[in-house]
Amino acid sequence: MAEIFGGLGRSFERRDEVTLGWLTPLLGLLVLVDLLSYWLTLWEERDAIPMNALTLFIGGLFAGTYYVAAYIVFPDELKPQAALDSHFFRVRRLVIGISCFAFFGLMILEFAVTRKLSLNGLLLTSFLFAPTYSAALIGKQRWLVGGALALLVFLNFLGAINHTIDPPV
Repeated sequence: MAEIFGGLGRSFERRDEVTLGWLTPLLGLLVLVDLLSYWLTLWEERDAIPMNALTLFIGGLFAGTYYVAAYIVFPDELKPQAALDSHFFRVRRLVIGISCFAFFGLMILEFAVTRKLSLNGLLLTSFLFAPTYSAALIGKQRWLVGGALALLVFLNFLGAINHTIDPPV
């Protein structure tokens, strides 16, 4: 999260010198909402998750992969007259690919651990997430890729608010 906010802060700080656009911040928002929805899912399923070396390895791999995604959303150095949309089209497949891999990977892991697979979840995945990730990954038009990203942010946000956190005892 710090990498996303840091990159956004650097971009706003130099907004007179660079063209921020809307695609790069939207990609950063996807990574943030994605992470928050995963944290809620994992918190909700915490009692079913075994605590062992494999769990720690998978968790570390997941966290490290997302750190890489967050790290590259915004460029390290902002050159004068740079347009962040150019950077977006250089890194978007890796960042969205990580998000897509994590989404489907966590779904498979959640099923493996809990042995629960909801029909609603399967339908949402088949008819909303899979085509939207595909459009974001392979689309060439700015409006298509941006619209797919916005839909992914919205769907992840809805998924996050559908999870419940146990009230304090």
